[in-house]
Amino acid sequence: VIPEHTNEVLEFLTCQALFVNNSWGGTCVAAGGNAATQEMGRLEPLVIDGEAPDVILIYMGSNDCASGAVDETLFSKGYSKMLDNLKKLCPNSEIILCTLATNKLYDESKKVLFNKIIVDKASEYNLELLDLSDISFVGHLLDSAHPGFSGMQLMADKVVEEILKLK
Repeated sequence: VIPEHTNEVLEFLTCQALFVNNSWGGTCVAAGGNAATQEMGRLEPLVIDGEAPDVILIYMGSNDCASGAVDETLFSKGYSKMLDNLKKLCPNSEIILCTLATNKLYDESKKVLFNKIIVDKASEYNLELLDLSDISFVGHLLDSAHPGFSGMQLMADKVVEEILKLK
């Protein structure tokens, strides 16, 4: 199912197709090892044959929010490192940040704290922000954490709604 305003969104973003999907389930922004911020190798698949995406949409932080090992300070530092790395790798790409949706993986109070960090990073780095905080994946999950088709449709519809507000 394609959201009704898809063509308007694509026109706004001046793109014709998805360039690359660099989704990695089960990883964190801030935790060590395989975290999205720790090594450029995790971000390098964004560049294909020397070409970077026009727009990078970031929905990251759910696993951090659920982790007892990641506090607000670590998340903030990790998010900054991720953005710095993306700016180095893709200096001409527009980066758009998304706040976290409700998910039974983490509690609402921690989501609010992590979303404030994401909002602050959007301001600090002068990036667009899509507010997804009022959607809920509860009842729309494949497992204990990951949205199924209906959850992804909720997210897609909200992303389209928020992008149209940027016009």
